[in-house]
Amino acid sequence: SCRPWSSAVELQRALEVARALGDKLVIGTVVRGLGAVSHNMGDFTTALTCYEESLQLCRESGDDLGVSTSLSNLGLAAAQNGDPVLARQYLEQGLALRRRLDDPIGVAYVLHILADVAWMQGRAAEALELNEEALTIRRRLEDRWGIAYSVDSLGIIARSRGDTAEGRRLFKESIAIFGELGNRQGLFDTVGHFASVLAAEGRW
Repeated sequence: SCRPWSSAVELQRALEVARALGDKLVIGTVVRGLGAVSHNMGDFTTALTCYEESLQLCRESGDDLGVSTSLSNLGLAAAQNGDPVLARQYLEQGLALRRRLDDPIGVAYVLHILADVAWMQGRAAEALELNEEALTIRRRLEDRWGIAYSVDSLGIIARSRGDTAEGRRLFKESIAIFGELGNRQGLFDTVGHFASVLAAEGRW
């Protein structure tokens, strides 16, 4: 069952009230929030249970945005839980819905996760294509945060193909954006990727 971490006391209380009122839309939203708490703590099993309940409730209440969000969350949690096949199933459903809802930010987000799943499955060409589509959307939207992550992912792919020059160029772009945004975790990760390219080129 969906048993969240004790740090979500307020959400648990909100859930009790929502269940008492029988409001499925609110219940679905709160349960998804509880799933996110477990997800962030690395408890993917509980997170998946919560997200599944949220998905069902959102469907029953006609909340398409909630459905698309729950599907994305399920896909990400399944991937992080080591099940890329299940992750792909959720993500492809979510991508189709986000396209129907004309949600370009959401489309780019799901494309990015799908690219990671493809990479996990050894589908490098597909990962490249999905990341490039996500980056095209994010550049059009001027989504700097998203651009930085997409560029970093493309750098990883370039590095894996032995194109260290392209990898170095992409990582430098990503580092610059993360630095501008003050995203320390993104900056830390990408600097590590950049260092690996320098090492491969004998510069480190």
